[in-house]
Amino acid sequence: MSPDKDNKNIKQIIYDTYKSRSFVKSIFVGFVSLINQIFFLYLFTDLLYLNYLTSSVLAFVITVFVNFNLQKYWSFGDKGEYEIGKKMAKFGLLSVSNLFLNSLLMYIFVDIFNVWYLMSQFLITATLFLFNFFIYKYYIFI
Repeated sequence: MSPDKDNKNIKQIIYDTYKSRSFVKSIFVGFVSLINQIFFLYLFTDLLYLNYLTSSVLAFVITVFVNFNLQKYWSFGDKGEYEIGKKMAKFGLLSVSNLFLNSLLMYIFVDIFNVWYLMSQFLITATLFLFNFFIYKYYIFI
């Protein structure tokens, strides 16, 4: 295959991926997860007076459970229980990677660039969403 044809195929895959119905549903789930994460981040930081990084981790963990179930059963219509342990493990591994990136980026945005912690979380979550959808569609919920 020629490099031009490979690029065209890659572009078509990306185009088809992001115009799908599951992408639209996943955006909705992303907003629900974002609201969930921001709510718990605010609760832990401003009402329970935990450090914003600790709060961010706790909010992230809660959101992972919400996100997995909504993505699996609604966004991707994966109603079966076949290989659910394997899917949860993959989702968990991706989530741990996201947790590391989320915490690192929160530190960089808040402590180094002085961006408000809630705005930082919003920007980080939106960016991770775009990457995660591709992984969900082609690796986890296939």
